[in-house]
Amino acid sequence: MMGVSRDHAYITAKHNIICTIRKGMVIMTQLFDFMNQYHRDGWSRFHMPGHKGNFPSLRLTDMQRFDITEIAGADCLYQAKGVIRSLERQIADFYGASDTIISAGGCTLCIQTMLAAVLHPGDEIIAVRNAHVSFINSCILLGITPHWIFPEYSDTAGVSGTVEPAQIVEAIAAFPHAKAVYLTSPDYLGRMADIASIAEICRRNGILLLVDNAHGAALVTSEHQHPMALGANLCCDSAHKTLPVFTGGAFLHLSERFSAEAIKEKMSLFGSTSPSYLIMLSIELCMDWLEKEGKAAYAQTARQIRHLKEQCRNRSIPIIDGRCEPFRLSVATGAIGYTDEQAGAYFRSHFIEPEYVGGGYSVFMASPFNTSTDWERLDAAIMQIDVRPTASVPFSYELPEVILSPRDAAFSLSESVPVQTAAGRIAAQTAISCPPGVPIVIPGEKINNQVENILKNSGFFMVKVVK
Repeated sequence: MMGVSRDHAYITAKHNIICTIRKGMVIMTQLFDFMNQYHRDGWSRFHMPGHKGNFPSLRLTDMQRFDITEIAGADCLYQAKGVIRSLERQIADFYGASDTIISAGGCTLCIQTMLAAVLHPGDEIIAVRNAHVSFINSCILLGITPHWIFPEYSDTAGVSGTVEPAQIVEAIAAFPHAKAVYLTSPDYLGRMADIASIAEICRRNGILLLVDNAHGAALVTSEHQHPMALGANLCCDSAHKTLPVFTGGAFLHLSERFSAEAIKEKMSLFGSTSPSYLIMLSIELCMDWLEKEGKAAYAQTARQIRHLKEQCRNRSIPIIDGRCEPFRLSVATGAIGYTDEQAGAYFRSHFIEPEYVGGGYSVFMASPFNTSTDWERLDAAIMQIDVRPTASVPFSYELPEVILSPRDAAFSLSESVPVQTAAGRIAAQTAISCPPGVPIVIPGEKINNQVENILKNSGFFMVKVVK
């Protein structure tokens, strides 16, 4: 479940350190060298962020002049009344939300804010277990108790799966004190929940629906697919993942029952007092483009993905299909005989960098800023890949026994022990697959033999446990 290292040709550049001698100092520019080499080599970026290094409006010269702080006239994010507030209202109108708040701290900041806005220490929330680690960390920080629903896993890694409305009904009955339901949709491989049906269940039961739509910001370009159009009370979009926005740009959408002022007060508890104006500028430039050209451009991207999916079906290559985010291709390369290392090497031999290769899947995230060369390369790679069908073992997982609350365990005295000796101990950390950041075990859960094996297979050698 761990991601495959980016071991293709361009990575060797980072070992060729540029050393500039300036006034007797050696200045190391390994990251600069790596990024320049990646750009020069012309790799096809089927990974986030959505601008793919190719959004014309972000080709800013002399970027230093745009990197400012809260000076007169530039507004202030957490007390926005001027240009930033105007931008937030523009976003809300486009997304059909009652209001929207900008985040320069990604969806992590939005998730922290959502939970702090509707829950108090000691409160309970129903959540699907494919939640991102940022949700777990937020529960720890805020003293919230999650009650888990397990999706019906559709892959061998336990990453992708759907939760059925009936499971929500059962969970609400089982945990009557829970104040909200928390969904991740789309998940990392692209599957989407039936949010409309779940929203109606939540309304009938007087419970809030919070949606982590980190991977679905571009769903606004597809009619009636965005969670706010389907009845979510609060929803966060990681704009940078699929839209042409600098990394860290995100949206928190509000229904009419919430005020932007109250939500911003909560966001200020977690966010930097110096939010990036470069990120906010990229959001403004994105929205200008999105309103003028976005829907047609993303419709074309969806057509390209549908074409690639059809190519996969014609070649009997298993893919994630059905109710899915339309701008992503998730190929079950493990099911056609490839290890993760082999799959990564194969696509990189075509000068393609996937978003993720792991757990038997190769994931390609697309946007309108992928070039014709990008699409030609991915099409050729799919048509030329050697298909060797391999039997897969279905993923199964049972929730470890909960001994302590996540907060109590995370802040307890702890020690690191070898994974092979961890069975029977209480986890003091969230152990995740990375990407996509889905928890294997969270603080307070008792590590059993199955969890121990998953940790070992995910590349963990040590794990932190309660003393």
